[in-house]
Amino acid sequence: SDSKLMTKFRYWVQQEIDEWTTFLTRLLDTIISIPCSIFAIVVAKILENPRVQTAAVETLVRGMNATLEQPEMPRKVVKMYLQLQDDPDVARALGESLPKAAKNYIAGVASSVKR
Repeated sequence: SDSKLMTKFRYWVQQEIDEWTTFLTRLLDTIISIPCSIFAIVVAKILENPRVQTAAVETLVRGMNATLEQPEMPRKVVKMYLQLQDDPDVARALGESLPKAAKNYIAGVASSVKR
């Protein structure tokens, strides 16, 4: 009888723990999700602003122009073209690394903007 009572008590304790866990999980989810949703809306509104979009495009174009105006750029482009023609492994490696290089390039352009 004591073991049955202990089993029932353990079962009741486990149910209470499960209910509290569910309650606290939902509460935490609500507490976190509301500010995250508000933050996402604010960021989206900022990025939708035409002035922000224009500034981002102008910054990117200025950086691209500065890169292309480098005196050694034509030589680098020809060298890369010849390497891509001669070695398919180089072409594959470039294709795999291009997204990361583009991200780093854009970050570099953005960090070089003078305020």
